[in-house]
Amino acid sequence: MQLMYRAGLRESEIINLSPKDIEWNEGIVRVCKGKVAKDRVLYLDEHTLDLLCLWNERRPGGRYFFSTLKGKKLNDRYIRQFVERYGQKAGIEKHVNPHMLRHTFAM
Repeated sequence: MQLMYRAGLRESEIINLSPKDIEWNEGIVRVCKGKVAKDRVLYLDEHTLDLLCLWNERRPGGRYFFSTLKGKKLNDRYIRQFVERYGQKAGIEKHVNPHMLRHTFAM
């Protein structure tokens, strides 16, 4: 969720993110074939990069950076439910979805 918020990633971009898309030394995430098949380069702040580094040490492995415990691709419904659940925990009464995080990033 932090990466969607701080880098403006789309739900599909989070789901398809690969470990090779992150350049740790430069603090860059490369989004390959995003919307309308465009590639983008996103620069990460130090805090987000540190969180991703911690996750990288614990993640189950496999093709996807964020995956199921078996290393399989996440379901888009899971991402939506995850964001909604944490929105409720934060006391937000309005329906919250992943695209709202992208809009927040753009402000």
